[in-house]
Amino acid sequence: LGRFEAALKDLDKAIAIDTGNVDYYRSRGNIRYQMENTEGACEDWTKAQQMGDKRAAFNVKNYCQ
Repeated sequence: LGRFEAALKDLDKAIAIDTGNVDYYRSRGNIRYQMENTEGACEDWTKAQQMGDKRAAFNVKNYCQ
């Protein structure tokens, strides 16, 4: 769990620096999902989907309701 929390902090910082990097949102969504934060994951995946990420779109379709 400690690794997930550290990764989240790093991705939060990365997003603050570069809000246009779709990989950061998808990755943060993946980590949030692994931490059983489906709502947070879906928010990030939806943002990535809106930015054109097809993998995030797949996650939204299959894991977010």
